[in-house]
Amino acid sequence: MDARIEQSQLRVVAGRGARVDLLVTLSAPEPTGVEARRPVRILPVVDVSGSMEGTKIEAVRKALGRLITHLHRDDQVGLVAFDHAVRSVVVPRPLGEVRDPLLFAVRSLRCGGETNLGAAIELALELGRAAETRVVVLTDGRANRGRDTTPGALRDLVAARATSCSLSAFGFGEDCDHVLLGGLAEEGGGAYAYLPSDEAVLVAFARELGALLTTYATGIEITLEDPAGRVLDRAVVPDVLAGQERQVLLELRAPTLELGEQVAGHVVVGWTMASGAHATRVLTVALEGVHSGAEDRLLPAAIVRVLDERVFLAALSEAEGLAGAGALSAARDVVRRAVSALRDADLIRLAIDHVLPGYASAHAHHTSSGLRASTMVSLGGRSDHTGVHSLDRLLRRKQTTSQVHLMQSFLRPDPSDPAKR
Repeated sequence: MDARIEQSQLRVVAGRGARVDLLVTLSAPEPTGVEARRPVRILPVVDVSGSMEGTKIEAVRKALGRLITHLHRDDQVGLVAFDHAVRSVVVPRPLGEVRDPLLFAVRSLRCGGETNLGAAIELALELGRAAETRVVVLTDGRANRGRDTTPGALRDLVAARATSCSLSAFGFGEDCDHVLLGGLAEEGGGAYAYLPSDEAVLVAFARELGALLTTYATGIEITLEDPAGRVLDRAVVPDVLAGQERQVLLELRAPTLELGEQVAGHVVVGWTMASGAHATRVLTVALEGVHSGAEDRLLPAAIVRVLDERVFLAALSEAEGLAGAGALSAARDVVRRAVSALRDADLIRLAIDHVLPGYASAHAHHTSSGLRASTMVSLGGRSDHTGVHSLDRLLRRKQTTSQVHLMQSFLRPDPSDPAKR
C-alpha cells in the first residue's frame, strides 16, 4: 500500500510555535486476478419488528440468501434477529457447517413486536468480539425498547464495544432515523445505506460483500512521532479496499525553532494485509525555522479540502440539532455561515445546490435526510481525524473491477435462489 504525506508548512517563523497540518494519504493497489484472501466473518442483525412485515422482510430474505451463495465454505456467518427481544438465531460458524440451518432460519424469519436496537447491537458485538467481524444491522424503525434508546447512548455503546468488530447499518422506511444509523456506522467503522426500495437491499448487500471480499488492509494505525520518537498523535483508520484511497489529517504543534534550525519527525503507518502479514511505512516530517515573511503561507489544495470538510461537518451537526428542534431558519443560517468560510469550490457547490435546500421546509428536510446522513458519515462523524472519504468520492463512488463483477452476479436473477427453496 502506498502512503504519502503533505504538510501545510515546511518553513515556519523562527522563535514562534506553529500549527502544522499533516495530510496522510493511503492508496491500495487495484486487485489483480483471483487473489488469496483470509476467510471473512459477517453477522447480519435483522429487525423483525412488526413494521418490517411484507416486502421489506422478503427483500431481506432474498439478500441473505444471495449473501450465503457468494460466501466461501470457510467464511463465517451467523444471524441475530430482534424485535422487543433479541435472539442469536445462528452463532457465527464456518458456512460449510451451518449452511442448511442458516437457510432454514432465513426462511423462518417472522415479524412482530417493538425495536430493541441497543440489546441487538450489544449481543452482536459480543458474538463478534473474538474475531474481526462485520456486523450488519438491518432496521426500519427507531429504538423504542430497552436500556439504550437515545442516539448518544447507542453511539457510546458501539464505540465501547466495537473493538475487534466493525458495524454497518442499512435503514428502511421514510421515518428511518438516517442520522442515528449513519452515526452508528461511523462509530463502528462501517458504512451506512438508506434502502428506499426492495432492490436497494440487494445493491447494498452486494457492496457490503464486495467490500469484505476486496479488503486490502485492516487494523490500520497511524502515529506521529517527534524527533525523539515520542508519540504526539495517533489515528485508527477504517479498512482500505483494493483500489481505494483514504486520507487522514493529523495536527502537529511545531516546536519553537531557532533561525536556520531544522528538525525531522516521523509518521509511521502500520497495517495488516489480507494475507495476514504485517506491513509498515515510515514517512518523514521536516521543518525549518526562517525569517518572518519567508514562511510557507499557501496551503496545498488537498489540505484545504480536508480542513473545509471539517468546518462543514461541524456546521451540519449543529444545523441538524436545530432542525430537529424545529428551528429551520437558524439551521439555514448556520450552514450559510459555514459556506462563507469554505474555500473548496466543489464543497461550496454541494452545500448550496444540495444541502441548503434541505432546510427550506419540514418536508424538504425530511426527504433529503439520506443525503445529509451519508455526507456526515463520509466526513468522519465526530472523529478528531477528518477525511475518511472526500465528498466527491462519496457522490461519484468508483467500484473496483472485482466489486463490479461481484455486484452484477449478486443482482442477477437466480431461479434457484436458496432463500426461496
